[in-house]
Amino acid sequence: MEARQRSAGRHQLSNTTDQQRTATLRATREPGESDERQVELAPHTTQVLALEQFSREASDNDNRAGGIRVEYKGPEGAVMVTGSLANESEGYSANMPFWPHDQTRSPSKKIDIGSAGIMVGKPDPMVMPGLPTDTKFIPYLTLRNTTPAPLDVALRLNYMPSMAGAIPVNRDLPTQRLRPFEARKVDLEPMLRAAGLRSFNGSINLFISSTGRGGDLILANGSVDQSATYVFEVRPQGIGESIGRISGYWSVANGNDAMFSLWNPTDTPQDIVATVYYGDGSGTYHLPVHLAPQASAMIDVAMLIAEKKPDADGNVIPSSIREGSASFDSGGHDSSAPDGKKRVTTVIAGGLFNTANATCGMLCTYCNGYNNWIILPDLIGPIGWTATASAHATDSYGNDQTLSGGSWSSSNSGIMSVGPYGGVQGISAGQVSIDDFIPNVIVFQGNFCVSDNMPDNCPQANINPSGPGTVTPTVTIDSFEPNPIPGGTTSNAHITVTPSTNINLAITKSGTGTATFGTSGNTTLQIPETTTVNILGGTESNGTADLTLTASYGGSLLDSVPFSVTTGACTLANTGHGGSALLRCPSAVSVYDTYNISEFCDTCQFSCTPIFTAGDTSFTPGNCASVYGGLRGAGNRTLTSTQTGNFAPNDCNVHNLQIKTIVRNWDGTVTTSYVGGTFGLKCDANGSPACN
Repeated sequence: MEARQRSAGRHQLSNTTDQQRTATLRATREPGESDERQVELAPHTTQVLALEQFSREASDNDNRAGGIRVEYKGPEGAVMVTGSLANESEGYSANMPFWPHDQTRSPSKKIDIGSAGIMVGKPDPMVMPGLPTDTKFIPYLTLRNTTPAPLDVALRLNYMPSMAGAIPVNRDLPTQRLRPFEARKVDLEPMLRAAGLRSFNGSINLFISSTGRGGDLILANGSVDQSATYVFEVRPQGIGESIGRISGYWSVANGNDAMFSLWNPTDTPQDIVATVYYGDGSGTYHLPVHLAPQASAMIDVAMLIAEKKPDADGNVIPSSIREGSASFDSGGHDSSAPDGKKRVTTVIAGGLFNTANATCGMLCTYCNGYNNWIILPDLIGPIGWTATASAHATDSYGNDQTLSGGSWSSSNSGIMSVGPYGGVQGISAGQVSIDDFIPNVIVFQGNFCVSDNMPDNCPQANINPSGPGTVTPTVTIDSFEPNPIPGGTTSNAHITVTPSTNINLAITKSGTGTATFGTSGNTTLQIPETTTVNILGGTESNGTADLTLTASYGGSLLDSVPFSVTTGACTLANTGHGGSALLRCPSAVSVYDTYNISEFCDTCQFSCTPIFTAGDTSFTPGNCASVYGGLRGAGNRTLTSTQTGNFAPNDCNVHNLQIKTIVRNWDGTVTTSYVGGTFGLKCDANGSPACN
C-alpha cells in the first residue's frame, strides 16, 4: 500500500464460517520491520480496524508505504479481508488490494501482469465532461514484495501515439529491485519524461513481470489528479490466454459513465467481440474489436449509446437503457481447439465514474470458462448396439458446449469399445466407464474479479469427462398368468434372459395393491438366467394396474408388465346396448350389450346366449360372443357381449330380442347371469312384406 500524507487506513475482516477464527495482522514498513496484532473473530462476524490500532508508525508523515499481511488457519475464503485509504480533507480515497499467496511448493515461474487504460495528462472533455479545466492526471504505481528474499520487477510502458495511423510504442522502464517485504511507491513521472511523454495526454498501459509464485508481488496502480480528488484505480490482470472475459455491471444513469480499456500485450493480432447486454434483458449490442499487435482501444458506453450506430445485426442501443453488463469474447475460430474457439490474449480494465460527484470505481471482470463436463448421450444398449459419444461442458453463460477431440478410453473394451472419435459398440453384457481426456481446457473460475487471485492467466486444467456405459442382455417377460392375481393365490411369470447374467426383478406399487415374490415377503429378486418366478397376490388393488413387475440390468429398465390383485369376483355393471333398428328385411343383424367389469381375473369366464319370444321364428341366432377389453393387468375392465343372426319376419310387428351374459368367477363358479335391455327389430317400408 502507498499512503498520501495524513491518509487514514481501514481494514475489514469477516469470518464467513461457523467456527471461531484467529487472524494475525502484520504491518510491514519499508525497512522490513513489522508490527503484529491478533484479532479474534466469532462466527459470521466482522471487525473494522484502523491501521493505527496495530501499526505504531502508520500516522507518521514520513512513512509513505508499507504492507499488511493477514494470516489465519482454515480454508481459503474463511476470512475475507478488504482495506481502504482515505484523506477526507483532500477528498482522496483508494482501495487497498489484498491478494492470496501461493502456499504450495510449486516451482517459481515467470508471471506477467498487465494494467490497461491508465490515464495521463489532461482528460478528453468529450469523454469526461464536467471536470475542472485544469485537471491533469498523474499515474501511480505501488509494488510490494511479500517474500523474505529480494524480488526483481521488470516494467514496460506501452502507449498509442495521438497522431492518426501511428503504431503502438513500447518503452522499457527501469527494473525495480524490491528488498524483502518492501513496499515501494514507483515515481512514474520522471520515467515518462525520459520516454518523451512530458506533455502526453491520453492513456498508457503497463507490463509488469517477475519470477516467483502467485502473490509474491502485489501491486496497485491507476491515476490521480493534482488535487487528489479524482482517483481512477486500474485493476491489474494476469496476462494469459482466454476465450473471453465477462463484466458484471455498467451504468450510465444519474451522471455515471462506464469505460472499458482493451490492450493486446502480444505481437500477434487479437480479435474479440464486445457484447453489451441491456439491464432489462431486452437485447444486446455486438461490437467487433480488432487489436493490432501491442495496440489498445477504449469503449465508452455512454458515447456508444449516444452515437446510435447500428451493429452488424442492425441493433442500436436504446437511449432508455441505463445499465447492464458486458462480455468480451474471442471473435475467431480454431478447429483444433476442443470448443472451436480461438484463444485470445487481452488485458481488459473497466471503470465506473461520475465526474459530477467525484466518485469512481473499478468494474470487475472474470474469465469465461467451462465446468460440469459430462458424456452424452446415455450409453445404454444391447450387444451389437452402436452409438457416438461426445463430451459436453457448460460455459459461464450457462450454455451447453460440445467439446471435440481428446483421447477416448473404455475401462473394459471387452464389454463396450470406443473409437478415437467417440464411437462406441456393445460387445458383451456388462458395465464400463467411458472417458475422454481433454488437456488444457479453460475452466470456470467463479464470479469473482480476475485479479483477486492473480493467476498468470485464466485457469486451465486437464479435464476427463466420464460417463457410464451399459451393454444389456436381451430380457423379456414372456408370460404372466393369471393377471390380475386373485388375492392369496400365485401367478407365474416367465422371464427369458439372453445371454445368462444377473437380472434384478422388482415389484413396485402405485396404489393399494401388494404382492411379493412367493412367500418370501420380498419385493426384489435377482435371477441369474432364464427362469419362472412365482408372485403371490396380497392386498387388493384399487381397480387399476397399480403394481408393476420390472426387469433391470445395471440400473437400466429392460422390460415391465403391469398387474394388480383382485378378488376374482368378476362383477358386471351394464353400461348400455345397441342394435335396435328398422331393417330392410330379410337382414343380417348384430346387437350388443356393454358392461364394466370390477374385480376382473384372467381365469374369469364369460359367455352369452340370445333370448327371444318362444315360437318366434323371425330371428335365426348366429354366434354370441363376450369379449373383454381395457388395460391388461387392471382389475377394472370392460366387456361386450355381441349377438349376431338373421332377421326375416313375415309380419310388420316389432320383434324383441335380449342377450343373456353368464359369468364364472376365477374358480369357475357361476356367479351371475345378466340379461341386458330389449332390442326392438322391425321391417322398414321397403321390406317384404312392405310395412308402413
